[in-house]
Amino acid sequence: MKRALVAANPPGFTGPGVVGTIGGQGLQKILNGLIPMIVKEVNGIVIPAMSGKASGIEYSIGAITVGGFTVGGSSLTFVEGKGLNLKLGGLGLALPSTSFRIKKKILFTHVSCSGHFNGGLANTGVNVGINISAIEPKGTPKITSVSTWTWGPLNVNVKLSNVFCKIIKDIASWFIGNINSKIENVIKSKIPPLINNLINTKGNEILSDLVLNKNIGKDAAVTYYLTQNPTSANDALSVYLSGEFVKPTTAASGDN
Repeated sequence: MKRALVAANPPGFTGPGVVGTIGGQGLQKILNGLIPMIVKEVNGIVIPAMSGKASGIEYSIGAITVGGFTVGGSSLTFVEGKGLNLKLGGLGLALPSTSFRIKKKILFTHVSCSGHFNGGLANTGVNVGINISAIEPKGTPKITSVSTWTWGPLNVNVKLSNVFCKIIKDIASWFIGNINSKIENVIKSKIPPLINNLINTKGNEILSDLVLNKNIGKDAAVTYYLTQNPTSANDALSVYLSGEFVKPTTAASGDN
């Protein structure tokens, strides 16, 4: 982050005034920190066991732990006058082998069919608009994000494991046709808010580390705070800071 002294501080602020500029190198640092976190969190998502009854067919599905989440491509760019845009493309995940059972009463007998399924989601992407603002009382940076998703198909492969599945083949076909949508709905309800929350919380931590470093001298320290919302233009994010003198023992270590 580049810094240049400003001639005057905004109204109501005292102490050293600084304009911080985050360029492409700073954005790459943010991106490098976020991607591994996103991958780790998505891989830990658990789709709970499901059961129910529809059209006279009872079904139950074991719990699924999402794995194999990948990010094919990523970029973090400036959007003039708005903030930042995070783009993640080529997203994919895997569903491990999971057990299921379906049952239907035929005449006077309940006929059961069991098996396993696995699958995966591919060709998915998301654009995340990231707004950075200064919040009171001392201009702490705050990130808020809004995401737009493009979903690829969820493909599920089913293996029927007993002879009764042939007897109720039409029932098994019903299950196969509906399991995709049930799992897909859970994935779409869990992954977007998880990633948005991660960007907001971890992004704030990373941003604070980039722009709110504390100058520490032998006898004094200066803590910098945002004096207004950052602005984005000319392929850079400008951050407006003003300093407050503090005792060295109360400031976090780090030099600027």
